Amino acid sequence: MLSRAKILAALLLFGAVLARADSPLDSKAKVVALIFISSECPISNKMAPEIERLHQKFSTNGASVVLVYPNKSDTDQLIKAHRKDYRLTAPYVRDVDHALVKKAMATITPEAAVFDANRNEVYRGRINDQFLAIGKGRPQANVHDLESAIEAALAGRRPEKMFIEAVGCYIQDQ
Repeated sequence: MLSRAKILAALLLFGAVLARADSPLDSKAKVVALIFISSECPISNKMAPEIERLHQKFSTNGASVVLVYPNKSDTDQLIKAHRKDYRLTAPYVRDVDHALVKKAMATITPEAAVFDANRNEVYRGRINDQFLAIGKGRPQANVHDLESAIEAALAGRRPEKMFIEAVGCYIQDQ
């Protein structure tokens, strides 16, 4: 019989939804990066290729990149369509009770939180510097904050900055 941990690991590997009782922070991965995302936020949607790139890069070397849908308006059906439309294969969890939102102190989508091996939050903030403010963006990012934070945590170091303000849409109240 498979253990709960092995089942969770298999679900994470195949981009499945996590059961409500399972927390991505229970992962055996050395580092866990939560990316708070919304199907309705244009900046979240524009970040989808970067989010998928990060998932592909880190899924095989000790880090788990998990999408968190915190808004009640993101139903299971909308999430499924969103993931298909934007080609998102990272595992995901719905967090409509905001347990992960509170743990990470997230307020924006897209916003990321990185947790080290001891599940201490070592970074919270933007994915990269492509968006400077609502309506103000660059064709491509110059600084990849989340990627740097994950790499630092994997190496056992603290990221250069622990917080960088994210630009996007506010997470809906419960």
